[in-house]
Amino acid sequence: MPRHLGFTSVTSTPMTSNATPSMSHSDIEQKMIDTFEMLQQQSQMLEKHQLMLANDLSRAQEEMAIFWGYVRQRDKAIKKALQKNFTKPMPTFPIFPKEFLLEPNDDDEDGEEATAEKNTKKKKTEKIKKLNLYILNLIKTTLM
Repeated sequence: MPRHLGFTSVTSTPMTSNATPSMSHSDIEQKMIDTFEMLQQQSQMLEKHQLMLANDLSRAQEEMAIFWGYVRQRDKAIKKALQKNFTKPMPTFPIFPKEFLLEPNDDDEDGEEATAEKNTKKKKTEKIKKLNLYILNLIKTTLM
């Protein structure tokens, strides 16, 4: 045991400063009784400290159990939320009008103007084809 508490080890010699040859047997008994009472008080204090430490330890263990329980619940909630997000069916896309699917428009112009231009282009190409055919027929007739 530590010396600062007033204890000496069992193998050590008794303190000579307290015990003098002039002390009587009753004085030595009284000293031993006082020392024994002091040891009892110190052991009671140690028991109180041990109880306090045990209470603090149990409280800390309870708090840790509550904390880790909360962490487990939070992790489960996060996993469930992620599973719900990944298992939801994909939203259906709107059905496009058949006009857009059949005739894709490469021009950036309005639909009416584009169709009017296409009609004029078709008419011009038809006229050119007719003129080419007419010229070919004229050449054939003159060469024959």
